[in-house]
Amino acid sequence: MKIKNTLSRTLIASVVLLSALTSVQMVYAKGGGRQHRVLGILQSRPAGKVGNWVVGGTTFVATSRTHLDREEGPLAVGACVKVRFSGTNTAVEIDSEPASDCA
Repeated sequence: MKIKNTLSRTLIASVVLLSALTSVQMVYAKGGGRQHRVLGILQSRPAGKVGNWVVGGTTFVATSRTHLDREEGPLAVGACVKVRFSGTNTAVEIDSEPASDCA
């Protein structure tokens, strides 16, 4: 019973933390298309540019057309990033952000 309560508390804490680390906004792109933005902590990324990037628990796919913006710092695991994406989580842009934006 004690293990079950501990697991329940851990799960609840994880959901609360994930919610705090990720915020989603809908934005409108040029031409009237809809895109979304997510701000969160970069949890994993491919060795290069193309592949799966995990931000705030959500996986985004970067293609050769995805723009990487390192103006606010490196796009390293643990960094605060903003992902602008469309459709089924295809990253249009991955942007470094100040750590304070994810606090």
